[in-house]
Amino acid sequence: MLSPFSRRRPLLIAEWKSDESKFGSSLENTNPYYCLQTAMPRSFQPGLASSTNCSKTFSGHTGQKTSQRIAKGSVFFRSINHMKPLTTSLKSIESYLAELEMIDWFSHVGCDYQKPGIRLVSDWEEACRWTSQPISEWCDLEAKQRIYRFMSAAHYDQFAKWNEVAKSILPLIEPLVDMVRPHFPADSPDNAIDWFQCQLVGASMELYYATCIDSKLFRDQLEIYKQGHFACGWYVESEVRFPEHAILIVY
Repeated sequence: MLSPFSRRRPLLIAEWKSDESKFGSSLENTNPYYCLQTAMPRSFQPGLASSTNCSKTFSGHTGQKTSQRIAKGSVFFRSINHMKPLTTSLKSIESYLAELEMIDWFSHVGCDYQKPGIRLVSDWEEACRWTSQPISEWCDLEAKQRIYRFMSAAHYDQFAKWNEVAKSILPLIEPLVDMVRPHFPADSPDNAIDWFQCQLVGASMELYYATCIDSKLFRDQLEIYKQGHFACGWYVESEVRFPEHAILIVY
């Protein structure tokens, strides 16, 4: 198994806190995983930047220049000079989550599934292991960082509301997580549920910023759930090959 790529470039993470005082619209409180990356397994946290370091890195000029350099010339995002109001964007997320409620969850796990860019695993135990593999977690974080970096560089006014958006999205996601939880095996580790919630967070952020970004990495994963399977991990040989050559692990 490949080691995660965090030693070559710091990854950013902060656990969501329900304390109202933790949220704010000021850039000093803005970082890519503040209230977004919920319940990430502790084993992946050592060596990652703290929430304080995140805000200092990305609220200063260095963070802006880095984001601009990364976003320049990218075909992954498109720059549009407007965004839908928050309420309208949240309604699109609500509609999307309502569609997901209709899925026949995990009805075809273990069955053959043919789709380009996937690798099948054979049982729940292996699937759950993939949800906490460092390479899976790296890909999940990198996919979210792409949204964050682009928004901070190209749509700075909207980017300043990152925490407000995250705070609004989480209550929409949690009921679906609770609904799907009983469909996992009774002995499934918590990291499997956490992985599913992280996918929903990513898909919701893609939808919320859909007028600014052209990203479907997380929604493509959730399409696999609609086929009765479990998109349980990610694999890529090197960070420069993500996301174009990343492989989805599927049960």
